[in-house]
Amino acid sequence: MRHNPPRSSLHTREVAVLAPLDAGMARGLRLFAETQPEPWFFQMLPMHGFSLHALISTSRLDGALVYSGDEQRDRFFAELPIPVVDLSSTRKQGQLPRVIVDSEAFGERAARHFLEKGFQHCAFVGFENMYFSTLRLQGFERGLQHASVSLQHCLVHQDGKPEELPQADRDETLYPFIQALPKPCGLYVATDTLALRLSVLIRELGFSIPNDIALLGSDNREAPCMLASPPLSSVAFPHVEIGRRAAERLSQLMKGVHEDEGDWLVPPDPVCERASTDMMLIPDPDLQLALNWIRDHARDGRGIQDMAKDIQRSRRDLERRFRRYLNSSPLELLQRERVKRVQQELLRAELSLEQIAEQCGFGDAKWMSTVFKRYQGKSPAAYRREQMLQASTRIRQESESM
Repeated sequence: MRHNPPRSSLHTREVAVLAPLDAGMARGLRLFAETQPEPWFFQMLPMHGFSLHALISTSRLDGALVYSGDEQRDRFFAELPIPVVDLSSTRKQGQLPRVIVDSEAFGERAARHFLEKGFQHCAFVGFENMYFSTLRLQGFERGLQHASVSLQHCLVHQDGKPEELPQADRDETLYPFIQALPKPCGLYVATDTLALRLSVLIRELGFSIPNDIALLGSDNREAPCMLASPPLSSVAFPHVEIGRRAAERLSQLMKGVHEDEGDWLVPPDPVCERASTDMMLIPDPDLQLALNWIRDHARDGRGIQDMAKDIQRSRRDLERRFRRYLNSSPLELLQRERVKRVQQELLRAELSLEQIAEQCGFGDAKWMSTVFKRYQGKSPAAYRREQMLQASTRIRQESESM
């Protein structure tokens, strides 16, 4: 790959974008750009039907973010005299430096979600010829491998985009699979669009969501998640972090740094839980008492020793039961419950981080931030900024459409 020599930091950075960015990725690009000493300027360019070589010869582009997707486009972009970062993850590997989501980690997140709810039977539905779907199944299998959980999977063939799968082909394969699943079952699906269709098939077969089949999608796309009945839980796509990391890698390449030639993998955001997985399956009455205690006392700052005393069980016995049925520890579930409460309170702009820490059972804001970042991948302050920005964007879009 040929590159122009890196420019002085006194110059601006002109970046072409030839990829289908959403608002979250665009925010991530801007977040990184605002940390740089030189101003960054972006151009949104069509992905097809124009000569990028001609544009480069008449402008001062420093780099490009692209969505390649096949070998022919790889060769085209690799011949450009500017650094290029690819955002496509449809293939195992390509010729270009890539920043892509860690699809195996999607499956691992889904497995942990069902294990924490006590499921003994799990299933996966995806696409037999989609690389990202294969990785999500592999991660799901790996996340369940040390638990005593049965796993079945069903893969449907797909020639075009995942959302374009013909309904008749889908239903012919999926009807008998759903019918035969052991109930209750935790069902993880490779995309939200496919999960939306599955929610219809499950109801048509007379089964209940989530009591018979708890349904979990991937990517947390708002339209299919909200249209599903009940609303669909989903492993969230890390839009903002993908954008930020893509800009970071392109910045390195524009500065002449080429040390890391592999893919940069970005883990998914946590599961966004809605009604389709809102249940717990606990065959152990003592463990159910402990979970009820966590739900009722998450905010009061008491610990696992207090829980053991209140429900009259030894801490060692509780640790063993949590590991056996939930593949977790009492402390981890208590902390997760407190983090969920923190997320709710962060939407109230009038509360300080210290006030939220006190109300949600943490000793202080510093400890709350440490635990929150462990489970959410970002600080409470960053989460609040992101949520507030999303809310203001939705309000502006709604007002503009009126």
